[in-house]
Amino acid sequence: QQEGLQQRQQREEDAAHKQQQRRQQQEQPLLDQRVQRWLRLAAEAAAECVVVHKQRLVFRFALAQSYTTSLGKQAEALKNIRSELNTLLIQVLADRLSASDATAVLHKTEILMSLAPVFRPIPSLNGKEGRDELVSELRLRLLSGEGVEGILLHGMGGVGKTTLATLLVNHMQQITPPPFPGGVYMVSVQTEVQYTADSDTLISAQKKLLSKFTSRSEAAPESLDIGAELLAQELLQVKQRGPVLLVDDNVPEDAKGINGMLPSNLHHNLGNGSRMLFTSRTAAPVGIPVCNVSYHVDCLSKEASTKVLLAGGVLLDEQQQQQALGYCCGLPLALTLLNGALKASRKPSRVLERLTLDGKIGHDKKDPLWSRLSFSVEELNDELRSTWLDLAWDFPGTVNLDVDLVHRWCFDVMDLKELDARNLVSLRDNTLTIHDVLLQLAKHMIGPDSSEYRILVHALPLPSYKGICVGLFWFPDQSDDPDARHDFLDAAELPPVQNLRQLHLPEETEVANLHHILTQGTNLRYLAVTASMPISEDTTWQLSKLLMLVLRGNSGAPNFNMLQLPCLRVLVLRNEHIKHLGDSIGSLRQLRVLDLTDCRSLQQLPKALGNLQRLQRLELTGCRELNSLPESIGQLIALEKLDLSFCKQLSILPESIGQLTAMQVLSGCEQLSTLPES
Repeated sequence: QQEGLQQRQQREEDAAHKQQQRRQQQEQPLLDQRVQRWLRLAAEAAAECVVVHKQRLVFRFALAQSYTTSLGKQAEALKNIRSELNTLLIQVLADRLSASDATAVLHKTEILMSLAPVFRPIPSLNGKEGRDELVSELRLRLLSGEGVEGILLHGMGGVGKTTLATLLVNHMQQITPPPFPGGVYMVSVQTEVQYTADSDTLISAQKKLLSKFTSRSEAAPESLDIGAELLAQELLQVKQRGPVLLVDDNVPEDAKGINGMLPSNLHHNLGNGSRMLFTSRTAAPVGIPVCNVSYHVDCLSKEASTKVLLAGGVLLDEQQQQQALGYCCGLPLALTLLNGALKASRKPSRVLERLTLDGKIGHDKKDPLWSRLSFSVEELNDELRSTWLDLAWDFPGTVNLDVDLVHRWCFDVMDLKELDARNLVSLRDNTLTIHDVLLQLAKHMIGPDSSEYRILVHALPLPSYKGICVGLFWFPDQSDDPDARHDFLDAAELPPVQNLRQLHLPEETEVANLHHILTQGTNLRYLAVTASMPISEDTTWQLSKLLMLVLRGNSGAPNFNMLQLPCLRVLVLRNEHIKHLGDSIGSLRQLRVLDLTDCRSLQQLPKALGNLQRLQRLELTGCRELNSLPESIGQLIALEKLDLSFCKQLSILPESIGQLTAMQVLSGCEQLSTLPES
C-alpha cells in the first residue's frame, strides 16, 4: 500500500510537471511576443518624430533631438532587464505574484511606459478642391527637415492662399502629439487690400500676435521697434517649449512690406524645427526674414473648377457651365460666389445673364477684380444687400469678427446664415470673416458715388452727392482750439433723416433739435445720440425699425410706453444721474441686451424687468448705488450673462436667481456676503 501510494504521488507529480512544461511551451511564444513588443516600442522611442505618409516615414528632426541622445541608454536598459521581465511575466501569467513581485512589476511597468512613445499615425489631410497635391507637399514641408525655415505662398487675390494657410494651421493643431509643441500662431497683417502697410497697420498686427502668445489682451506697442523687441522676448519664452509654426497672412506686396514688424534676428528666437508660413500677392514681399522656398498658388483646373461650381446640387446645362467657367477663369473666390448665387436664385439663368455685362475675370494686377464679382451682391434683395453693406461699413478694415459682437450690433442670425450660404461671408467657429476683395467691393458700393452711400463726416452740411445717404458717422475734428471744434450739431442740417439706416453721433456732441431725428428716423436701425435736455413725453418717436439705441445724457429715462420701438434689441443707457428705471422698460419685449454701465446713481431696477423674457445680457457694471435686484429677475429665462462689477452697495442676490437656468456668466459679485440657497 505504501509503495502504491508513493507511485501514485509520483505519477501525479510527473503529470503536473508535464502539464506545466506544456503550458510553458504554449505560453512562451506569447511571452516572447510581449518582450519583443516592449523592445520594439523602445526602439521606436522616436516615433513621435515620425510622420506616416503614404507608406513613407518622414523624420521630424526637431522632435527627435530630445530622444536620439538617450536611445542607446534605453536599449541597454531594456537588455539588462530582459531576463527579469521574462520571469515576472511567467509569474503574472501563473498568478503567483508576491507583494514584492507585484511592486517589481509596477516599477518595471513605469520604466517601460517612460520608454514607450506616444505613437499615433497622423490623420490624413484632404485638400480643398484641386489642391490635394499642393496641400500634401506643403504638409510634408512643414513636418520634415531641421533648422528654421520660411515658406511663401503667393498668388492673385481670391486664389485661396488664406484658405490653404488656414487649412494647414487647423490640421497642425489637431495632430497628437503636436508637431509644434511651442504652438501654432496665425495673424493677418492687413485686413483690407493694401499695397503699402503703414506703421499703424503693422503695429496692430504686432498687437494681435502678442495677444496670441500671452492669451490676454495686449496694449498696442508704442512703435514698431518696441513691438519687435516684445515679440523677441515672447518667442524666446516659447522656444523653451519647442518649435513653433508662425503664419503671417496677407503680407503687403509693395513698399516696406512687413519690414520692422518681426524681430530682425527672428531665426535665433525660434526653436529648431520651427516653420514660418507667409502669404502675399507678390512673389517677393519685403521684410520676410526667412524664405527658403516659395509656392505659386495658381487658379484651379477646369475639372476642379467644375466641382466647385456645381457643388451642393447646382444644375447647369453644358452651355451654361462653359459660360460660368469661362467667366471665373478658375478663380476659387469667383467660383464659390457664383455657386452661392446660383443655389440661392430661383432663376439661375438670370444670374448668368449678369456675367455677360462684364468681360471675364483677368489675372492682371490692374484689373479691378472686385468689380467682376459684383454679380454676387446684385442678386440680393434690398434688405439683405443693405445688411451686407452695413456689415462692411460698421466694421471697416476688419476681416475676423466675433459673432457675438455682430449679434450685439443687431444683425439678424438668419440674414447672416443666408449671406454665409451665398459665400459673401464665412461663419466658422464663432467667427465671421469677409474676404478682403469683397470688402473692397463693399467699399466701392457704399462710397459717395453709389446710389446709397454711407459716410464719415467732420463737418456739415454734406457736399452734394448724387445718391442717398443711408449711413452717417459724425466724427468732429479734434483741435486744441475750442473755437475750431465741432462739438455742436443741429439735427436739422443732417441729410434727410427718413433715409438713414444708421446714425452715430459721438458722446461729446451736443445735438439741437433732437426731435427732428426721433420723429423722422423711420428707417433707422442704429442710433447713438446724446440728449443733453429731457426728451418731452409729447414727442412721438417714429423709430419702428430701430434695432439698437445708444442714449446718453443727463436727462431722466424716457417713458418707453410712449415710444414706438417694437423691434428694439439692444438698449444702451449712459446716464450718471438716473436713479430709477421706470416700469415702461418692460414694454421692450424684443430686447436682447440691456446695458446700464456706469449709471452710477441707479438705485433700483423695476419689477417690470421680468417682462423681458428674451433678454440675454444685463450689464450693470459701475452701478455703484444699486442696492438690490428685483425678485422678478428670475423670470428672465433667456438670460446668459449678468455683470455686477463695481456694484458696491449690492450685498445679496434674490432667491429667484436660481431660476436662471440659461445663465453662463455671473461676474463681479465683490460685495456679496452670501449666496442664496437656490
